[in-house]
Amino acid sequence: MTLSKDILDKIKKGEVRMHSKMYFILKTLLFVISFIITIFIAVFLISSIFFALRITSATTLPKLGYMGIGKFLIFFPWVITLISIFLILIIEKQAKKIKTVYRKPLVFSLTIVLLFITFFSFLVAKTPLHNKIYQHRYPFMEQMYKMQLPKDVIVGTIIEFNKNNFQIKTKEGNLLLISTSTQTRFPKYQNLHINDMIMIIGKTNNQIIEAKAIRIMRKPLIR
Repeated sequence: MTLSKDILDKIKKGEVRMHSKMYFILKTLLFVISFIITIFIAVFLISSIFFALRITSATTLPKLGYMGIGKFLIFFPWVITLISIFLILIIEKQAKKIKTVYRKPLVFSLTIVLLFITFFSFLVAKTPLHNKIYQHRYPFMEQMYKMQLPKDVIVGTIIEFNKNNFQIKTKEGNLLLISTSTQTRFPKYQNLHINDMIMIIGKTNNQIIEAKAIRIMRKPLIR
C-alpha cells in the first residue's frame, strides 16, 4: 500500500507523467526506424570500404613487404572506418533495448552486431550499388569514393620483356617501362609472364619506373 501511495503522490505532484498507448507505440516505432536506418548507414559505409579495396586491389599492397604495408595504411579510409565503428557501438547500444539481447554480455552482443554488419556489408559490396554510385560521380559522394593509390604505386599488365626490363600497360592505357635491379623485391616462387597483372612500388621518371617491389595480382588488367 505504501508503494502505491507513493506512486499516486508523485502523479499528483507531477513527478510522474501518464502517457497514452499511442505514445508508447510511436516511441517503439521511432526506435525501430532509427535502429534500421543506423544499420543501413553502417552497412553502406563498411561495404564502400570493401568496394574501394577491391576495385583498387589495395589488398595486394601488404604483400609487397614493409613498403607496401606503409602504403596500405596511408591509403586505408580511416575516417569512414572510425565513423563505422561509432555507428556499430550505437547499434549495439540500441540492440540492448531488445529483450533477447538485453541480458547478453557486452562482448557477446557486440560480436554478434559486428558479424551481422560485416556479413551484410560484404554482400552489398558485391552488388552493383557502389559501382553505379562511383560511376555517376555524385558531388556529395566524391570524398568517400576518392580511391586513388599512392602515386608511387602502379598497377598494369605486362605486354613485353626486354632483358632486365619489361613494359606494362596501365588501366588508363599508358605504356610504362619497368626497370629492375638486384635491389628489386620480386614475388617468391613466381616468375613473371606476358599478360600477368602486377602491382609495382617505384619511382617514375619520364615513363620509366625504377621498381622497388613487384607483386603478381590475381586477374589480368587487360585480355
